[in-house]
Amino acid sequence: MTHSDYLIIGGGSVGLSIAYNLMKIKKDVRLIEKSYLNAGSTGRNLGIVRERIPHKDPEMQKHLSKIATKGAKMHAKLPAQTGINTFYRQSGRLSLALNETEENDLDSETKIYQEMGKNIKKMSPQEIEKKWHYISADEINAGYYNSKEAMSHPFALTWAYVEALKKGNIPFEKENEVKSIKEQDGHYLIEAKNGEYTAEHVIVAANVYTQELVEPLGYKIELIPFRKEIVISEPMRPFFGPTIDRPSNGYIIAQTMRGEIMGTISEQSPSRDLTETTSSFLSKFANETLRILPTLKDIRIIRQWIGITEKTRDEIPIIGKLNEDIWVSCGFHIYGVTMAPVIGKLIADSIKTGQTAEMLKPFDPHRF
Repeated sequence: MTHSDYLIIGGGSVGLSIAYNLMKIKKDVRLIEKSYLNAGSTGRNLGIVRERIPHKDPEMQKHLSKIATKGAKMHAKLPAQTGINTFYRQSGRLSLALNETEENDLDSETKIYQEMGKNIKKMSPQEIEKKWHYISADEINAGYYNSKEAMSHPFALTWAYVEALKKGNIPFEKENEVKSIKEQDGHYLIEAKNGEYTAEHVIVAANVYTQELVEPLGYKIELIPFRKEIVISEPMRPFFGPTIDRPSNGYIIAQTMRGEIMGTISEQSPSRDLTETTSSFLSKFANETLRILPTLKDIRIIRQWIGITEKTRDEIPIIGKLNEDIWVSCGFHIYGVTMAPVIGKLIADSIKTGQTAEMLKPFDPHRF
């Protein structure tokens, strides 16, 4: 039976970041992933690195955006730190309003970001079309541009962390689903597909499956899973500037460094079903794209897939201690990749000092 001081369950970007940052402070760490690398939400993500994260509570919007900004800065440094190219690039993000209601909503959000010192430029339809001639201004009321937001390839981000863990001789196990966590003789017994493990501390970063693992220990975490479909096109000559989104309907479109066009729109019903993509999604995405980017009318889609995002009741993550020895980190919705570097660092800092980092306190699992 293998023993570790810290056993992390979940090999997505957040779990890997926690392992990486605990390794940096010389902790004895082991990580277990239930499936293959990038099987979960990280590998099905668009890789948008955000600074702006809206929320109905203005103070929480500031807090989320402050953490996201720190995460974005850490993304920029990660390739140099790990020696792996994560394909990070500061492409910028242009958020669009297509009617007066959307414009008013984005005006209110943008005012909060500007109070934080962010350089968000409001642009007229004519300014948008002049700067990015492939965008049609016909149905746009206004755009909100932040040049600091970026993209990072989710697969490359994973490899960067994995290679760093290998160099640090941190055990990482794939295809090893955890069945249960039990208290036993002052530590924890973790029963997994490939055997049993013991640990002094357990950190569960397993997306929507987190709730199933901690509930038998007497802790209830409510996570609502949502299907989110994504498409990708054949490669074409790179011409895109910023990522483009329309926050009101969840529309996002971007171009990869290889030239593929990727995008998504809206969320579907609460579900964990990864098996069937839908023609209705493709139709909705195509119609929205033709409104904004008619130059893409002849593009050929080559693949469509499903990711699962998870929301909490108050739409902010759950991060922190359930007790002195059990941590959870989940509920990131669509910005887990953005926050992965900073969340790993904040959890490691909290463990090192014995005090929950100030930036993590609003995410306390016991707040409900």
